[in-house]
Amino acid sequence: MNTWEARLFGKNFRLPFDIFLKLYDMTISNGWYDPHRKDCTNLLCKDLELLLLGVLYTLATGASHLYVYIQTDISKEVHKIFFIHWTSKFAEKKDEYVYILREEEEDDDQLQRILNDYSSIGFPGCIVSVDCVHIGWNQCPAYHQKNIFKGSKGYPSVVFEVVSDHRRKILSISYLHPGTRNDKHIVKFDAAVSNLHDRNSFLGRQEWNVLTVESSITCKGYYFICDGGYLRWPVLICPIKYGNEHGKERAWGMMVESVRKDIECTFGILKSRWLFLKNWNNLSRPEHIENAFTSCCMLHNILLESDGYLDCESSDTQHIAHTVRGDCMELHVTSHRNFLNETVAGGKQSQWCVE
Repeated sequence: MNTWEARLFGKNFRLPFDIFLKLYDMTISNGWYDPHRKDCTNLLCKDLELLLLGVLYTLATGASHLYVYIQTDISKEVHKIFFIHWTSKFAEKKDEYVYILREEEEDDDQLQRILNDYSSIGFPGCIVSVDCVHIGWNQCPAYHQKNIFKGSKGYPSVVFEVVSDHRRKILSISYLHPGTRNDKHIVKFDAAVSNLHDRNSFLGRQEWNVLTVESSITCKGYYFICDGGYLRWPVLICPIKYGNEHGKERAWGMMVESVRKDIECTFGILKSRWLFLKNWNNLSRPEHIENAFTSCCMLHNILLESDGYLDCESSDTQHIAHTVRGDCMELHVTSHRNFLNETVAGGKQSQWCVE
């Protein structure tokens, strides 16, 4: 495949050809497709490549199975059945590609890389950003629209809570929630956040240091950054809503809002690369949408690793850098450390961060 063909393939299917070959081999090796399957004429089917390309094309462009049928001359029902089957099988491997950091040696470098990324912009002890994303559901049953799935967005949708680090790698995905639920409700059922809040996870038992003007304070348990719609837990740090416009609190809150855009950028990348998530999908069951969303997140992480964005030894972080003035950054770091002393370190708790 020459350069032009490789570029055209990536434009149509949103991933390089070598990753497609890996997905093809994974499908064969795991038995997701029967190579001995025969068609109605009793001949062996040799359409796995087209079926898998149909799945990727549907995720990438949001095209209907009818359109894929026109391109491949394979029945739209066959494409739909294979799409549902393949995404469900691929989503079963989520723990290999989407996982919160674990107490294992192979995760030490990744944890140190994440801590360094956030510490370099004045957030020591922070590891991820968290927020919820809505996915429109066109085939929502009419009797569920008003009471369950039609929430603040004004249209039927399902919600997922996603956790990502500073380099846009997705570390956790909650299970599917109806569109009427808000962030405060969903976070209570997210194991990644609740385990950290209850100090049951590996991350909740780790210690880190906050440097102040006078001394160094040791804190226990990392924290997430979020928006103002979440519960005021010590492990969920949100921007300060009120404060002097020209004071440290306001400057610190603006910096939290800026860094919290990590997760918003992740959602933008997901919905731009996989238009299936941006357009209203025609899947009839919520679990099928959940499998498709999980598959998109897994492919997102695979592509990040393939492009070298997750290289722990790489010092080039211009793709994730935040442009701020030097005096504002200095003010932000000093103010941030003071507030951490009052909240996370166990001292006087402020109004925006209480149990």
